[in-house]
Amino acid sequence: MDELRKEEAEIKVTALKKVVKEVLLGLQVLHRAKVIHRDIKPKNVLIDSGNNARLADFGISRRLEDDKSTVYTGRAGTKCWEAVETLEPTEKTGYKRSSDVQVAGMLVYYILSDGKHPFKGNVLWEQEAKIREGNYSLDEVDDVVAKDLIERMISKVQKERPTVDEALNHPYFWDDAR
Repeated sequence: MDELRKEEAEIKVTALKKVVKEVLLGLQVLHRAKVIHRDIKPKNVLIDSGNNARLADFGISRRLEDDKSTVYTGRAGTKCWEAVETLEPTEKTGYKRSSDVQVAGMLVYYILSDGKHPFKGNVLWEQEAKIREGNYSLDEVDDVVAKDLIERMISKVQKERPTVDEALNHPYFWDDAR
């Protein structure tokens, strides 16, 4: 990612958009297979020598039962890279595809903002509190269309978040022909 960020402005925008799209395509494959990732974060995105991005580390992923939309387990994931609905201290936490989408939105912002988190905080508990409140800042991204995508994805309200398919169909990914 550091090498991609050093590119000239136009090349950088295209390269980072490609990374974002490839990460979301990876998540799309998982969700279509009824798998919830549960640990989306920068360290779980691998970039190969051809600058192709791959979502990785499926160690705490869980498969949805055929007729279910939620997986109930103990709290999992990485501090400050968790969806708001998974932050409540309960014995069984409910993970949905939309939980992955919110954290993927945080990751999209991280990628496009040169490594910033949309829920800024000086310490972990402060950052987590901002996730709970839905108190974010998208100031480090200039592209208004990208901001719209991120804002929809990181919505505090689960039902307002797009599916991965809808996110990939967002105008941010449209080409000139479309």
